[in-house]
Amino acid sequence: MSISKSVRYQFSLGKKKFIFIFILMLIVLLCTVYWFYLDTEYTDNAQIEAHIVSLSARLPGQIVSVLVRDNQQVNVGDVLVELDKKDASIKLELARADLNSAQAQYKIAQEQLKCLKKTLKANFKQAWGGYRHSKIQAQIVNQTTAQMQAEQNAALSRLQLVESEFTRAKNLYDNHVISQSEYEHKQSQHTQALANYESSSSKLSQAKIGIEQAKSDVLASHGRLLAADTIQEQTHVAEEQVVLANTRVLQAESALRQSELNLSYLTIRAPISGVVSKRWVEVGQMVSSDRPLLMITSLEDVWVVANFKETQIKNIHPGQLAWVDVDASLMRIEGAVESISGASGARFSLFPPDNASGNFTKVVQRIPVIIRLHANQHVPILRPGMSVLVRVQTKKSQLL
Repeated sequence: MSISKSVRYQFSLGKKKFIFIFILMLIVLLCTVYWFYLDTEYTDNAQIEAHIVSLSARLPGQIVSVLVRDNQQVNVGDVLVELDKKDASIKLELARADLNSAQAQYKIAQEQLKCLKKTLKANFKQAWGGYRHSKIQAQIVNQTTAQMQAEQNAALSRLQLVESEFTRAKNLYDNHVISQSEYEHKQSQHTQALANYESSSSKLSQAKIGIEQAKSDVLASHGRLLAADTIQEQTHVAEEQVVLANTRVLQAESALRQSELNLSYLTIRAPISGVVSKRWVEVGQMVSSDRPLLMITSLEDVWVVANFKETQIKNIHPGQLAWVDVDASLMRIEGAVESISGASGARFSLFPPDNASGNFTKVVQRIPVIIRLHANQHVPILRPGMSVLVRVQTKKSQLL
């Protein structure tokens, strides 16, 4: 009897332990559910996003080769499409020829400027010397003229003296007071004085003509000096020609660089690493800048855009921990809230709603939230547009 009581007691004690353990596990389960579900914001309106680059030709042309196919992995700098380069190569050669011509003209302008400076200096020195020489010659002519004037005055005085003596001698000879030889002597003196006077007058006239010639020479040499004294003006004009030639060189260099760029634009390379998508072009096709050739999807930098209801946004803040469940796999990825959009998704649509017109029906709006995946998680299966489930831990991060 005592044994049966002991068995019943032990059974009752084990049952109580089982109930206690079950209640404890239930509490732990409820706390876990509250922790992971009631303490999080959830949405299934989320998808993977990534950078998708649309490539177009910068210049119109004909395609000569397409080196990639759809869904091919490419790296930065890989050649994707090549356009015909014949016309661009000819334009490049013309640009190089124009540059060589402009550089030659620039060198010629520089040499002409140097020669002009030397020539102008030499001309100025020569003109200055001619002007000084003409001034000296004018002074010499003036002195000579003054001397001729003095000689004429002396000859005139001598002539007047001799003429008076000759007149007196003639009167005396007529009255038979002096001899014929004395009369002839006075006559000879008079003739000589008259000849001297006429000679001095002629020399004075020539000297006066020399003065006028000297004045003309001085004026002419002064004019040449003024013409030669335009060194600064003529040098300025030549310097402007050098500047103009240099400007043409710069223009030719810019045209050459543009031609080189245009030639490089005909080889279309991958701007990012990724997967080729939607290749629309084929060999021989004419393309232009307004038509895309293909797209490249980058898989190195992907993120999640989760569209939470506006009633959920109040509990979501940047930096909060987030879990992303990918529909394409059973994988759970960790991330964090990076930013919250400044407006609802409907505001960015082509025709945003206008609640002030027509009948109003309240609709809960969705606010895009960017979830940045942690860098140490590499999931090659992720592709832009994939659907995911997002949970954001709202209170734990605040407590931490």
